[in-house]
Amino acid sequence: MRLRRSRCLTSYWHQGLYVVHPYPHGTPASLHPVAAEILPAFEDWSTPDEAAKNLDHLTPETVAEAVSALVDTGALLTEDSPTAARDEDIARHWAAWSPEASFFPYATQNDYVDSEINTGNTVRAPDTAAMSALFTGYPDAERLLLPRRRADLSTPYEVVLYGRRTHRDFTSAPVSLDTLATLLSTVFGPVDFIDSGHGAVFRRTSPSGGSRQELDAYLGALDVTGLAPGWYHYNSLQHSPELLSEGLAAEEAAHLCADQKWAGNAAFLVVLAARLERMSEKYHTPAATGCACSTPDTWGRPSL
Repeated sequence: MRLRRSRCLTSYWHQGLYVVHPYPHGTPASLHPVAAEILPAFEDWSTPDEAAKNLDHLTPETVAEAVSALVDTGALLTEDSPTAARDEDIARHWAAWSPEASFFPYATQNDYVDSEINTGNTVRAPDTAAMSALFTGYPDAERLLLPRRRADLSTPYEVVLYGRRTHRDFTSAPVSLDTLATLLSTVFGPVDFIDSGHGAVFRRTSPSGGSRQELDAYLGALDVTGLAPGWYHYNSLQHSPELLSEGLAAEEAAHLCADQKWAGNAAFLVVLAARLERMSEKYHTPAATGCACSTPDTWGRPSL
C-alpha cells in the first residue's frame, strides 16, 4: 500500500497541542510533533517501509504508529482512492490562493443542524447581563447629531436593480449632510427591536444572522458639507458620527484602499468592522464566520 501526504493539509498549535488538520476529507487531530517529521517522507507516493528508510533517526515502531495515526486522521491518503483523487482536484483548483483561502471555507464547514446553536439550550445560554452591548459607542468622543429624514424608497425595484452600477469616478461636489444622514440611517440604523429569547436585539433594513448585528460602520469623511474631515464611528442608536481622529487626506484614503487613487476622490468612505463576540455568543460553531463574512455584501444593496 502506497501513501501520500494530503495536499490539503494545515497544522497548528492549539491550547498547547500540535494539531494536524486535513481538509475537507479529514478530521483535525492532536498528534505528537514527530508527525511533522514523518509527513515530508510521504511527499510522493511511498510505502511505509520506503518512508522509514528516510527516517532512520526514528524507530520503526514510532514510524508505524505515526503512520497509522496519520492515515486515520486523513493526513496520509491511499493511492487510487476517491479521497486522494478529490484531494488532488481541490489542490489544483485552489492552487493560486492556497493555503489560506482554501483552508478557511472547508475548515469551517459543518452540518448546521448538528452544530451548537444557542437557542433553547439553557446549558450553553450565556448570562444575559454578560452579553455584548447591542450598540457600540464612544461616549467621550465629540459627536454631531444628524438630521432624521427617511429615504425615498418609492423607486420601483426593477429600476433600482437594472440601474445598479459600480463607479470609480466621482464629482468634485461635496455630499450634503442630509444625503449622508439618510444613507447611514437607511443602511445601518435600527428599524425595530425584538426579543430574541436571550435579550433584546434589533433589526436593520438588511438581514443579519440571528439579528446579531456584529458589524459596525466607521466613516472616513473627506468632503461632506458640515462635517470636518476625519474618521468617525457611526453611532446608529443616536444617529451621530463620533469623532475618533481629526483630518483625512485624499492620499491617505487612497492608500487605505490598496493605493487606488480614485478612492481619494470620494466624498466619504465607509469601513465595516466586526464585533464577532456578538455572533459567537449565540452561534458556537466556526461555520458562523461564513454568515459574518456574507453580511457586508447584503449591506451594500440598500445604499444603491
